[in-house]
Amino acid sequence: FAPGRAATAWTWGAHEPRDMCLSSDGLEVTKRNASPPDYSTAVGSEELGLGVHRWAICIKTVQRTFLGVACGLQEAGRLGTRPTSGAEYALTLSNRGEFESSGKKSPEVVRFGDASFAAGQTVTLELDLHERTLSFAVDDRPVLRVSGVRLGAGGRGLRPVVCMDYAESCRLLWCMSTVQPGPGEQGGGDSAALAEGDVVLGMDN
Repeated sequence: FAPGRAATAWTWGAHEPRDMCLSSDGLEVTKRNASPPDYSTAVGSEELGLGVHRWAICIKTVQRTFLGVACGLQEAGRLGTRPTSGAEYALTLSNRGEFESSGKKSPEVVRFGDASFAAGQTVTLELDLHERTLSFAVDDRPVLRVSGVRLGAGGRGLRPVVCMDYAESCRLLWCMSTVQPGPGEQGGGDSAALAEGDVVLGMDN
């Protein structure tokens, strides 16, 4: 966020239109068709750039859900695929604890135990684009950290993603960004001129 530009709350935005729908407030994603393999993906309404971004997702029903970040998925018209198959760059964790990535270079992944999640649990993601990490926690328990995260081509930001295979649903509970510049990013360029402070972008359900 550049000085003088208001922070915008993100919700779920573009999504596979045939089998996937959003709630009226844009916070809940539901896949209606249960005929796998038939992946449907929704992406966040905003790109996340330099800064530290955190968001929490309540898992309502689940059989085969992937959560994470991606770049270039909707632009390529690939919302009917798994993010790691259709995006320019993607990092996802499934409810079965499977981590997947796409891109030219594989990231470093550290696990802290069982990374699976189930209905009724809350998954919190933290995307730190100063440290280039993406972390996952289940019910506040750290389960996985990815290092070597990068922006998209031309410095484009990453969008949160949720991908579903069966009839499933989840809800975005809250999101928050800390947007002060990291070390060595002071001065020079719009991406470095970030307003300081914490910006709460969403509200609890």
